[in-house]
Amino acid sequence: MTVGERIKSARKAHTPVVGVKQLADAVGLAVSTLYDLERGEQESSTKLHAIAEFLGVRARWLETGSGPMRVEQGDLLDASFEDKYDRVTVVRGAMLSGGPGRVSWEFEEVDRHFAFRRQWLADKGLRADRCRIYQVAGDSNAPYIRNEDVVMINLDDRRVVDGEFYGLAFGDDLRVKQLSFRADGALRVISAADPDKAEIYRGQEIEAINIIGRVAWRGG
Repeated sequence: MTVGERIKSARKAHTPVVGVKQLADAVGLAVSTLYDLERGEQESSTKLHAIAEFLGVRARWLETGSGPMRVEQGDLLDASFEDKYDRVTVVRGAMLSGGPGRVSWEFEEVDRHFAFRRQWLADKGLRADRCRIYQVAGDSNAPYIRNEDVVMINLDDRRVVDGEFYGLAFGDDLRVKQLSFRADGALRVISAADPDKAEIYRGQEIEAINIIGRVAWRGG
């Protein structure tokens, strides 16, 4: 098995499955370069350690194929990686619904993280400890956000910017939706796949909507 085949295998074995663009963006690699790696048209990359950390596999296994694939709990990370990357916690227990269904709000953190370049986070004004990764259920925001895509929610950014996506909580009903204010002050909660059927909230109804945070990044 080549390096590229191991990268592809690790992507597909990850829960949730990691897309090529998602992985490339997370480690600062061109999508075309990652495709070349997976097809065997490029033999190696300086980003292998970052790829290994993001996918939760051993760098040695990714580089050489030797040893176990998975990183065991307690393994130490390379110091240079720690200097450049921050981890954002994945929340699995509470799934943000992109469709009309209701789900329970448990906010259960799991022993998994997505790694992002510290400089990339800083450039976007994000703090890893104030962001969470969620998996979306439903296609109501297709093609922008699809079923089983993952989104990073910035818990510190709840201001409404027209056309942006937000994580919302209506009691225990959780959604990822587009928001915009009308000229009369009413709030439109929009499903991007069918914007003509936006929900309209006014006055005290708006106060009942809990904006968890703004979507700062998505991957699928």
